[in-house]
Amino acid sequence: PSNPLSGQRMLSKGGDTLFYTFERKRVKNLNLRIRSDGSVYLSAHPRVSLAQAEAFLLAKWDFIRAAQAKFAQRQPAFPAEYAQGASIYVLGQKRYLHLIQGMPEGAILEGDQLCVTIRDPDDGARVSAMVQRFFRQQAEAIFPTVLQNLLPLLSPWKVTCPNWRVRVMKSRWGSCLPGKGTITLNLRLMAYPLSCVEYVVLHELCHFVHPNHSPAFHALMTALMPDWKQRRQQLQLLS
Repeated sequence: PSNPLSGQRMLSKGGDTLFYTFERKRVKNLNLRIRSDGSVYLSAHPRVSLAQAEAFLLAKWDFIRAAQAKFAQRQPAFPAEYAQGASIYVLGQKRYLHLIQGMPEGAILEGDQLCVTIRDPDDGARVSAMVQRFFRQQAEAIFPTVLQNLLPLLSPWKVTCPNWRVRVMKSRWGSCLPGKGTITLNLRLMAYPLSCVEYVVLHELCHFVHPNHSPAFHALMTALMPDWKQRRQQLQLLS
C-alpha cells in the first residue's frame, strides 16, 4: 500500500475542503482526533492505504464538521495556536483556516476560508498573531461604522463620538470612561454576529447618559434597542 509521509493534507467533498494532519503510527487501523481548535488529526497503521484513510474521512465528514462547529461555538477566538483547517468565526460566520507558506505575510477572506500567507506555517504563535492582526483590521473598519450608525440614537442626550480603542479582554466585552470620553471594545467581538457587536457598542454609549446599571440605564437600552436582551443572550450562548 501507499505510504505517504506524515504532514498536512487536504481533502474535498462537494465544494467543501477539509485540512487535516496525516501521520503513520503503530495504531490498530485508523485513529481520528479533532482538537478543541477544530484541527483534524488522522493517524494510520502503515498497512492502511491513503485511499482507505481518505475514504474513512469522507465517511466521517458530517461528524467532523459537527465537532468543529461545537468547538468553534464554545470558543470562537482566540486559542493560543491555530492549525491548518481550524474553525474560525468572523462576525458569526464560520470560516476555515488555510495556511499558505510564502511572503509577504497577510490574511484575507476567500469564500469560506481565512487564507493566511506566512513564512513558517508551523510557527503556531506567529499564526495566532496573524489571525489577531486580521481581526484588528476588521475591527478598525467595523467598530467606527457601528458607532456612527448608533450615535444618532443618543443625539437627544448630546452624546458625541467617543474616542475608542480595542484590546483583547477575558471577562468584559466593553468598558466606558465617561469622564474621559473613551470606550474600550473587546477584539473578540469580531468573532460574533454584528447584532452582538451593536448591542455591546450601544451598551457602552448609554453609559455616557447613565454611568451605571440602574433601572434608568436599562430603560434607556430598551427604548433604543428593544431586543437588547435577546442580543445579550445570543452573545452569552456563543461565548
